[in-house]
Amino acid sequence: MDKKRRWILCIYLSILGMTAASAQITIEQITTSIDGNTRRAWLLNELQIHEGKEFESQQKLEHFFNARAIDLDKRRLFREFNWTVTWSSPTKAQISIEILDSFTFLPRPIISYSSNLGLTLGANLVYLNAYGSLMDQALWGYWSPSEYRVGTRLSNVVAGPFRLNLIVDQFDFLTRYGDPTGEIPVQYRSTLTHVSLRSSIPLAPGSPWEFYLEPQVNWRYNYRNYENESGLNRQQVAHPGFSFGIIGGFEWDRLHWQGNQRNGWHLELNNENDFYIQSGGQDIVLDFEVLGFLPVTPWLELSGRIASFYAPSGLRTDAGDRLRGVVDYMTYGTLGVYTTFQTAFRVLDIDRWGELQLRPFVDVGYVSSPEWSHGPESWEYCVGASAIIFIDILPSLALNVDFGWDFKRNRSETIIGTAHFF
Repeated sequence: MDKKRRWILCIYLSILGMTAASAQITIEQITTSIDGNTRRAWLLNELQIHEGKEFESQQKLEHFFNARAIDLDKRRLFREFNWTVTWSSPTKAQISIEILDSFTFLPRPIISYSSNLGLTLGANLVYLNAYGSLMDQALWGYWSPSEYRVGTRLSNVVAGPFRLNLIVDQFDFLTRYGDPTGEIPVQYRSTLTHVSLRSSIPLAPGSPWEFYLEPQVNWRYNYRNYENESGLNRQQVAHPGFSFGIIGGFEWDRLHWQGNQRNGWHLELNNENDFYIQSGGQDIVLDFEVLGFLPVTPWLELSGRIASFYAPSGLRTDAGDRLRGVVDYMTYGTLGVYTTFQTAFRVLDIDRWGELQLRPFVDVGYVSSPEWSHGPESWEYCVGASAIIFIDILPSLALNVDFGWDFKRNRSETIIGTAHFF
């Protein structure tokens, strides 16, 4: 081979190598088999894929698609949700999705009880995967001796890379500030109108990290039955008039359901700022939380939580909300640290019907307040157990009964409802 031909061959091979190195991975075909109301167009919009979409490598395509599919699966909208990625050639991907919808229109009567609110009666109309769009709609109204409330929510609205949630709420409620002895030195009733819009976006395609912003507007009015026998002044505990606020934070989520067990981790760090127009005051609260779940066997799960808050301006109220045993309003403050450890045992499993789990727990907290500062009075110790009933035909619904004992105040807290404590 003469020198000229060798040069032509080298140039050709170089061009071929550069073309192969820069070849894009393309989704050639997406096959969907849907038994139910979920619409293919909304499904692909939720997963952010379409035929012809390109990726830099096979690994990036699989990572992106699997992350989106896992996030959708965690919402528990389907009785079955399976997906596969196969390759017709090194640069052509074929995606197959199979879905069996579950019943997602849930007109739930609200009949719950908690030591915080008392007996609560009302209705909650929840339409998950509304009209097959994978968006969720809710309308609720309820009454309790401490609070009555009406509101609506539109959530999981996908707008490009953003996910939007809109809430409009109206409620009248009793605000209380408890203390380490179990007394309630501050209490009053007021009415609140609340509107908020949350926008969230992953930090990168397929990333478990998400950044969110939630601007909100509140109008507090109709203050009445005001009592204050504490050392706090009225401006510290009551904020009439309009307020503007914003919540911003980061969330890392690799927590998903395996049957009726959870597996993985969830971490969240946020900052809430509220500015009160009439009083000129401001509340700033920094909050941190990490959750972990580990299935050990099909009948045993270990889980725990570490959380904290810091309020450099204002007070965090209802600071007993992370302690089963301490009624929410019984403690408040500027600094709090919490830890929880619990085990979940499957004690009964009825095929095609559901199962019963029992979860003994220990909750410990430390809440510092201007009223009692640092010291022994800041510590909180609780033990108890939860019973959870899962229903196979309604994977997004479970009945929870939580009972905890507050050793400091020698009293109990009971919570009966359809929401997991965490």
